[in-house]
Amino acid sequence: MAVAALVVAAGIPLTANQWAEFNTRRGLRARSEMLRTVGRQALERHDYTVAAEAFGGAAAGDPSDGSLAEELLGARVELALEQPTAFTAPGALALEVELRAAAARAGGKPVARQTLALGRMLQYRGAGDAARDLFKTVATQDPNDAAAALYYGDALLKASLLDEAAGVLQHAVALDGKAPLAQFAYGQVLLSQGKFAEAHEHLLAAVGGQPNNAQALLALGKAENGLKKWTEARASLERALALAPDLLAAQIPLGEADVNLGNAEGAIVAFKTAYEKGGDTNALRYLARVYLQLSRFADASPLYQTLNRMNADDAEALLALGTCAAGLNDVAGARAAFARCIEVAQGKPEAEPVLKVAQQRLEALNKGSEEAAAPAPESAPAAGHARGRETNPR
Repeated sequence: MAVAALVVAAGIPLTANQWAEFNTRRGLRARSEMLRTVGRQALERHDYTVAAEAFGGAAAGDPSDGSLAEELLGARVELALEQPTAFTAPGALALEVELRAAAARAGGKPVARQTLALGRMLQYRGAGDAARDLFKTVATQDPNDAAAALYYGDALLKASLLDEAAGVLQHAVALDGKAPLAQFAYGQVLLSQGKFAEAHEHLLAAVGGQPNNAQALLALGKAENGLKKWTEARASLERALALAPDLLAAQIPLGEADVNLGNAEGAIVAFKTAYEKGGDTNALRYLARVYLQLSRFADASPLYQTLNRMNADDAEALLALGTCAAGLNDVAGARAAFARCIEVAQGKPEAEPVLKVAQQRLEALNKGSEEAAAPAPESAPAAGHARGRETNPR
């Protein structure tokens, strides 16, 4: 039986296998130190994805170094705060477990940023109320924590608690006016409140800080629509779609800008895309309106029929169906649609303008039919009979 060769390291005799294992561990530790350096440099650049990967590799190479595990957790916390969608569902759950364990080790005094990261993971998993409670806890404990104010205000916005969100996010902007996300979130609240000029100011600042943020550009375009800055709105929305071609939420405001710029064909494309790809029934209505304005009755009528099937008491759709039928010389269909519109619109203050138009158009139809049915005077030219016959029901 062969005897393993002996080597001496630091005065200690080792077998060749032990020496090889020693060298392997030393190599892993050296690699871990190199990866630690890479991770720290990535943190300085705010590249939290690279930092987390580097610290993860370092910790795997030297699991006995507890400081590497702490640095790995720190990087993952920053990644969760900056980009929670970078985590897969299992990864989000694993980080949540790790953060809860860290909070337990802290003895009831968890690190604020870890608590915020836990809230972000809860948001990612759909537990918005629980996340909002965590953000509120941190924001209450430290009113000068700009990140806590931002995440708490954003959570209030997501819950449609606009008045509360406005106050919290205004405070977040006051704490850190250079933070694009704070400007973006506050701008969104102001936009939801219809305060277009104020929203525009903050959304411009957000886009200035994050020019590739498609959502911020979308919000900016909506604010510009609200201010009737149609050309600027179209430019902002086109930039948003260039960055995120599947951003269907940009299509309706883009169509709105195109309508007001007189670009009907552009509006048709935008509204069609929003309806056909996103199923947005508002887009269907807007598309139908454009066709109606263009007197494209054959295109508009099927869309209004769809809207009428969705809601048989839709007064606008009934009025439009009557208009389309009249435009297509279907007088009987027009009369029936106008009569039904009058029936459903009566007694509804919000439908008063539609009611008046429907009454006027039905009256005009009836008057035209009476004139067509009357015998022509002997002095009337034959063409008069032809014109009268054109208005008769088919």
